[in-house]
Amino acid sequence: MKKNTIAAFAAALSLSAALSIAPAFAGEIEGTVSALDAAAMTVTLESGEVFTAGEGVELGEVAVGNSVVIVFDDASNQITDIEVK
Repeated sequence: MKKNTIAAFAAALSLSAALSIAPAFAGEIEGTVSALDAAAMTVTLESGEVFTAGEGVELGEVAVGNSVVIVFDDASNQITDIEVK
């Protein structure tokens, strides 16, 4: 009986560890920039979605009215890449 309890506990612990190390997923969205806050490093699209530029992402070419493609981290909405179309 003790061996079964230990085996069940080990299996549950392994599953818990595997689920907590979930991979990050990237999303991609295309839209028109409705607001840009250079100080806060945020881009707002006409859809109302707000994204924050990640480290190393330059917003220099981005302007209100630009059509952009944003690649972002699903978990944080942090921009990993942005392209002005």
